[in-house]
Amino acid sequence: MRERLEYFLVKGLLFLSKLLPPSALYSLTSLLGRALFLLDRKRREIAIANIERGLQVDREKAEELARATYRQLSKSAAEFLLLATGRFDFDRIEGKELEKLKAYSPPVILITAHIGNWEALAHYIAQRWNPIAIVGRAGNNRLIEEFITTPLRNRFGNRLIHKHRAAKELIRALKGGENVGLLLDQRGGRDGIMVEFFGRPASTLPTAYTLQKRFKVPIVPTFLVREGERLVMKVFDPIQWEEGISEERHTEMINRVYERIIRSYPDQWFWMHERWRR
Repeated sequence: MRERLEYFLVKGLLFLSKLLPPSALYSLTSLLGRALFLLDRKRREIAIANIERGLQVDREKAEELARATYRQLSKSAAEFLLLATGRFDFDRIEGKELEKLKAYSPPVILITAHIGNWEALAHYIAQRWNPIAIVGRAGNNRLIEEFITTPLRNRFGNRLIHKHRAAKELIRALKGGENVGLLLDQRGGRDGIMVEFFGRPASTLPTAYTLQKRFKVPIVPTFLVREGERLVMKVFDPIQWEEGISEERHTEMINRVYERIIRSYPDQWFWMHERWRR
């Protein structure tokens, strides 16, 4: 019963999103973001503590950045609703650096993070270059996952791979010449290895190491971030395979890339995640 109720609530929200002009939708999610910052004390405190320790700032600055993070996430929420209802304007994206991606022949391993708008990034790459097989966690609500989330993420030719079967599907994708997309900036849990992230040991999934060791394809860090009201694509130099590199060293290299983009846009990363929990 709860599953069906949640599903129809989301359907109702999507219906409302079709009726509202984009400006009103941004205003609505902004209001919800401010309310969430005030009411969800647990997540707010996690974000503040992570920013304090990760960026080595005082509490006042950390609170300011945490509040800004919720503002940025509210914008991403509005854009997710626009994506889900087919109303997102992809011409808003400044994609000059897409040419860097077009220099590669598939398959490549694309890594991104929960920063800026990672959902729009995947759709943009699929439309303007090549589709991606993307690893994502299955949602807790089966109906929402099956009828809303998966169709959305598979739009424009992308293919969603759920984490519970990721290993085999990623190997199959690369063997078949598909690009694969990984988000490796969150806690790796028991499947991760402990490497430094912002100066502290953090469980991190070594998936990129495993795949690159086998297929020797480039790893290309790619992000979509906000600069003012613009969405701007950022493509970093590739990580090429080095013979003899250890799993730990390789995974640390991935984390250094994430640190670089997060330090550049600190208010756009998902700080409220318990990234350093053992």
